[in-house]
Amino acid sequence: MPCPQCAPYASSKAGVINLTQTLAYNLAPYNIRVNAISPGSIPKEDIYKKNGRLGRWGTPEDIAWPVVFMASDASSFVTGQVLTVDGAVPAPLNL
Repeated sequence: MPCPQCAPYASSKAGVINLTQTLAYNLAPYNIRVNAISPGSIPKEDIYKKNGRLGRWGTPEDIAWPVVFMASDASSFVTGQVLTVDGAVPAPLNL
């Protein structure tokens, strides 16, 4: 999502997405899966914890469980994907 002065963030994120997809394509014949997690911000200050589209901000556990899924056999046919875990508040606009 575009925002003022976000060109470095946006271009680096696009680079990670493209790298994920390229590595997944190139490494699939070796049964190596490559995926990425695109997390939203996880604020630590109480002033932010009462907001968010889902009525709360995310916690480290909200990011950890998708990582566990991606690392497990449950996702054995998933590769080249970027899983966005942001509670419907796209970074960097979520703080």
